[in-house]
Amino acid sequence: MDLHIDDFYRDSALGLLNLYQAFPRKITLYLDDLVGVLPCDEVGLPHPRQQQCLSTLLWLASEGYVRYENTIGYDAVDQIELTQKAFVRLSSTQHPFNQG
Repeated sequence: MDLHIDDFYRDSALGLLNLYQAFPRKITLYLDDLVGVLPCDEVGLPHPRQQQCLSTLLWLASEGYVRYENTIGYDAVDQIELTQKAFVRLSSTQHPFNQG
């Protein structure tokens, strides 16, 4: 069974990095910026990779790391921002080059 954990970690990291760099502004986070431009399938459904990326961002929201106002189909998450929980956690990690 393929759980796509590597993709989950990558999507989480890229999404949180984009939000950290924009903090404290709310932004529209486009999935194409995280996973690239991917073709729809033959019936017009979004690529499975886009669906996984969106699910990752929605999971981060359900766990209290981000909040958002709406999704724009499978294309973007609108008015998304870091929560205090995520900001503190990301800010408190020590950069490996800053270790004494």
